[in-house]
Amino acid sequence: MVLSIMVSGHRPGKLGGYTVNPIARRIRKELHDIMAKARHRFASCVGITGMAQGVDQWFAEVCRGLSIPYIAYIPFPGQERLWPSDAQQHYRQLVADASEVRVGPSVRTKPDIIAALQRRNSEMVSGCHAAIAVWDGSSGGTANAVRKLTDLGRPLLRLDPRKPVDPATVDHWLDTLSDFASSARRHLP
Repeated sequence: MVLSIMVSGHRPGKLGGYTVNPIARRIRKELHDIMAKARHRFASCVGITGMAQGVDQWFAEVCRGLSIPYIAYIPFPGQERLWPSDAQQHYRQLVADASEVRVGPSVRTKPDIIAALQRRNSEMVSGCHAAIAVWDGSSGGTANAVRKLTDLGRPLLRLDPRKPVDPATVDHWLDTLSDFASSARRHLP
């Protein structure tokens, strides 16, 4: 069984900004350490990411760096078209490096975009066995994903961007994930 671990989290605006900063560095390191432990514990795992700027792309970078395949869930074609050119280039490389890419339908209006983002999140939640949420408790897409994950009973590790994660919390999540995967192996996607 390939264990799928999804990430959901904030964009850089809620994580210290779009430049390199202490919050971003810490979260990237925490994601790296968590996924390194997951790869060590589970023979085969895959990442699931929505490819937005911030946590989603940091997770893709971590997976790529650890040689963990990742699935890029893109809500609609051209998600990156309003980003700066260097951010677009980085995004396109991450998409090219993904083991699989799933793209939602084209959008025309702001309500279409919002619906596409929610549909993408729902598909990611449905396709994962467990998740990591980098979430400060505010409303938005990550809050909706956390609610869906909780409703489905998926093991969820919450990283609060305002403070470092407790390593014991990570170990507990991995233990829960091991138990969950063992008992539900034949029932998971």
